[in-house]
Amino acid sequence: MKLSDSYERQEEVNLELTMVQLNINSGYNEELKQDCPTLYQYMQYVEKVRAYKELMPIEKAVRKSVDECIAEGILKDFLIKHKAEAVQMSIFEYDEELHERTLRKEGLEAADMAKLLDESEEDIGRMLEFSEENS
Repeated sequence: MKLSDSYERQEEVNLELTMVQLNINSGYNEELKQDCPTLYQYMQYVEKVRAYKELMPIEKAVRKSVDECIAEGILKDFLIKHKAEAVQMSIFEYDEELHERTLRKEGLEAADMAKLLDESEEDIGRMLEFSEENS
């Protein structure tokens, strides 16, 4: 991924940041998670939030996940020390994810509407040509 792809550019970029995005969901990059216990624990936390958010509002899902993780020793020290910030960031992150999905959906709907309008303009043009020919 390139950072510059996230922004509209009006001139040439003189500095570029290229990143590698790794999937840490269950079943992916297991060796990496094995080598980095904190990353593995973060994946466990995220899985809990995802599971609970299907059953309850996101804020409750996050709070329940944080409490469970602390009780189970998952990211325990960090979550105890930064509980409020972790909760707020998790809620924001999931709201951002929903926002991005909504934008993508709206973009597809707008593209479909534009296509429909283009087709309608062509139909109207054909009807006008037909009516001129028959007058």
